[in-house]
Amino acid sequence: MRVLDFVIGICCAIVFLSFCSAGNAETTANETSGAVQWPEANALFKKDAHWRGSDDAYSIKLSKDRVLWLFGDTLISSKDTIVPRSKDHIKMPRNTVGIQTGLNPSTATIKYFWNVNNDSSNPESFFRSPYMLKDYWLWPGDCTLLPDGKTLVIFFMNLMPIETGFHFDIAGYQVAIINNSYDSPDKWDIQWVKNVSEYSKLKILLGSGGVLVDGDYLYAYGFSSNKAIGGITLARWPLTVFKQNDPKLSNPEWWTGSTSKWIDGNKLEDKNPAVLWEKQQTEFTVTKMDSDLYVMVQAYPQNGFMGNADMVYRISSALTGPWSEQTVLYERLCRDNTAPEDLMVYAGKYHPELTGADFIFTYATNTQDIDTLWPWPNIYYPRFLKMDSKSFVEKLNQKNL
Repeated sequence: MRVLDFVIGICCAIVFLSFCSAGNAETTANETSGAVQWPEANALFKKDAHWRGSDDAYSIKLSKDRVLWLFGDTLISSKDTIVPRSKDHIKMPRNTVGIQTGLNPSTATIKYFWNVNNDSSNPESFFRSPYMLKDYWLWPGDCTLLPDGKTLVIFFMNLMPIETGFHFDIAGYQVAIINNSYDSPDKWDIQWVKNVSEYSKLKILLGSGGVLVDGDYLYAYGFSSNKAIGGITLARWPLTVFKQNDPKLSNPEWWTGSTSKWIDGNKLEDKNPAVLWEKQQTEFTVTKMDSDLYVMVQAYPQNGFMGNADMVYRISSALTGPWSEQTVLYERLCRDNTAPEDLMVYAGKYHPELTGADFIFTYATNTQDIDTLWPWPNIYYPRFLKMDSKSFVEKLNQKNL
């Protein structure tokens, strides 16, 4: 994959993107970046009679032609044929997984997993930690493979029910370690980490986006609901911790800035972790490119949390920053001729393991209430965006960068 071309391209792209007129979501391209919607890949998620949509959509390559997808709230139908979605035959487990065979999503196949035997009449969440309260649930965050190529570490958002707003709030995070990721998910030996950080102390949700191994450490970026912090932070653990029989993640090192640098969590005292960037979103990806630059990708809403969103990126020469200003890669992600009034567009991610285009992204679409979702058959499936990097080489030469 020509990842260097991507960095070159987006560095040279015109920052201002002209607002496109409403058009067909399946054909409208972005004139600045060369990115385009990819309906042939969207079809990957629409071929199963029982698995009828989800969001989240983190992915990771597990082997030569095998990709793991992690999904959040999922619509599971009890029908054995594809029929219009309806509350009469659909239930919603809080998370599911998929194994894609073939790296090109436009030609690949996918198999989904939820509870035992994939019982579609009574679907349950695939992941549930023994260290969470009964009424709480998990949405997958980001994940990474350890250097042995088989040990998978997955972070989860731990959610709790509340009476107001969207009726949920962050309770913390959970971590699972799977040593046999090469097996089918129904055969995984899932080790849940008992000792994770006390969320209430800093109110930083580690791993909801941006988890990766770099050198001798596993790094996890953190979304903060702490107004005293108000941005994305970064923590790390030595890789040796994840090989222990009883891993303890309760005391990561936190990046506190160029002066103090990394500080043991027990020694933070009155000092907060450094804010790497604001305009934060809960879900995003951070990828190390071939050029040794790091790229952060997320979907950022155009008008608060609701409505449409842009696919945006930041660049840094180090995990710790400084990070560039947020720049639009693709404007107004959802371009349906019609869309629900309570449309939400979110969960933008970059998927470097996929093929079929130079650079491949996904994003999620949803409504504010599940009862308004049913009349919109194209909403609430992960959607693909692809970009060909060749168009940026000329811009690079013109700027002599």
